[in-house]
Amino acid sequence: MVDAVDVNALTGASTKAQTSKLKLTDDFDTFLTLLTTQLQNQDPLEPLDTNQFTQQLVEFASVEQLIDQSASLEDLIALQEETTQIGAAGYIGNTIEYDGSAAPFVDGEANWAYVLPSDATSVELKVLDSSGTAVFTTDGATSAGVHTFNWDGSENFGSGAAPGNYQLSVVAKNSEGKDLTAEIRSIGKVTGLDLSSGEPLLSVNGILVSTSTLLGVEAPKTTISDS
Repeated sequence: MVDAVDVNALTGASTKAQTSKLKLTDDFDTFLTLLTTQLQNQDPLEPLDTNQFTQQLVEFASVEQLIDQSASLEDLIALQEETTQIGAAGYIGNTIEYDGSAAPFVDGEANWAYVLPSDATSVELKVLDSSGTAVFTTDGATSAGVHTFNWDGSENFGSGAAPGNYQLSVVAKNSEGKDLTAEIRSIGKVTGLDLSSGEPLLSVNGILVSTSTLLGVEAPKTTISDS
């Protein structure tokens, strides 16, 4: 489920600080009432020691200052979170490239890229469904560097893939027969924003993507029609 951007964070932070300050005010009023009563009823021959009261007044002032500083800090944190959420919402409708093997198969295609650290003698690409079963297998480019793989939904055994999310597996070996670790990137359109975990996560057909894993962003193409 895609949650709406929370625009009440600043209000919540300020309310907590206001509650703390109101409690401090009540405590201070109680303290002044007790102090006044004691001063009115003190023995003139043995007056009360005012050093203790002075120290308590200083402590009240210090606590009030700390509450004000805490309120300012909470407001700054809430503002930063709000800015992050608004910034993440700006990705909706854009096509992104992100670190990960899961990509959506929509509108008849799924798109990935993979990076080989060095030349390989063989590269096998496998498209896996949600159960981890390979539905399509093919050979991939073997030279070092970045390669794209566009899948049209064809299956080795079947009439064609159903819309959904699929994963790409890359099995690469070098001339010595040793495995090469390929970096896999996925490509898809951002369809929403999820805030349920606190961190804004981009939703790509239900695949949740952190903005920290983004490798590229492409804005939607604008079509100008003749009037």
